[in-house]
Amino acid sequence: MYLKLQIIFTILSAIFVAGVFPLGILIDWNAAIVSALAAFLFFSLMYVCKQKNKSLHPEDYEEPESSEAPDEEKKDE
Repeated sequence: MYLKLQIIFTILSAIFVAGVFPLGILIDWNAAIVSALAAFLFFSLMYVCKQKNKSLHPEDYEEPESSEAPDEEKKDE
């Protein structure tokens, strides 16, 4: 569920970021500020969902181990 919310919040954040300058030019710069604040809000919610998902499923966020290190040691010998 957190993954779906993370995707939704990312899309909403991108939409609001894309609307900052058009809103500022066409309507008013106050609307651009509101759009930027909404983008920051949705970005923050996306980050919170990512951290919650990371705590629930840590195996999805593990970095793969590099298998190149042992090969390099064998070449030196």
